[in-house]
Amino acid sequence: MRRPRYNDWSVPKGKLDPGEKFRDCAVREVREETGFTVHVGPFLGGVLYKTPNLNSKLARYWLMEKSKGSFKPNEEVSEISWMPRRKALKRLTYTRDHALIETAARRIKDPTAGTVYLVRHAHAGVRGKWDGPDHKRPLSLRGYKQVSALDNWLARFPVSRVTSSKLKRCRQTVGGYADEVGLPLEREDELTEGASGDDLARFITLMMGEQAVVCSHGDVIGAYIGKLVAEGIIDGPLEWRKGSVWTLHTRNGAAVSGTYDAPEDL
Repeated sequence: MRRPRYNDWSVPKGKLDPGEKFRDCAVREVREETGFTVHVGPFLGGVLYKTPNLNSKLARYWLMEKSKGSFKPNEEVSEISWMPRRKALKRLTYTRDHALIETAARRIKDPTAGTVYLVRHAHAGVRGKWDGPDHKRPLSLRGYKQVSALDNWLARFPVSRVTSSKLKRCRQTVGGYADEVGLPLEREDELTEGASGDDLARFITLMMGEQAVVCSHGDVIGAYIGKLVAEGIIDGPLEWRKGSVWTLHTRNGAAVSGTYDAPEDL
């Protein structure tokens, strides 16, 4: 939709009314801005972004199908348009909307399609120099810098779930992000140090259709990524540095492609 006040093309969204739930807000905003009632489909995820005034905003999106209504130009919206994915990507003003459109397109094509952002926990000092129980070993200063880079990197994508190993260094890596997007931090045994690559693979099947952040440890991620490379699903690299992310696109709960990023370096 085109908003004359901002001279931009974006997707419907708006502010919560007092006591209103996110899903109800999404339905109302679509009706007010486009004139259409909708059938609500699956939750696509929450997206963090900053306004031109550097205020932080959280928007949550659902896949929807129009039902009844008609559009009339108004003060907020002067024009709306349905268009193919590639044309929409060129038309949209904000790059933050691109990942949302790509996610929606994959879900329309295949309801089982999802994305797993597989994160290795950030730097947590040296194991041998920590006097306390290892499961309580916290992030280092460098680790918190990696977390900041990771949060900024994840802000580009819609996320519907955030899961983590139960160990403190994993929880500290993605817990703040979970709070920001208003999602619970799910703590899972299958992601804890000492689990196998097969354990992680089975866990990822549970993320079918989700846009999920999954935080685990080097031994678990290494075994899983090594398995994907051996099976020819991804080409590599065989890397999983602390604070890094493997973005894995999935179908029927299994990875079908993947790319590697180290947000600290970007």
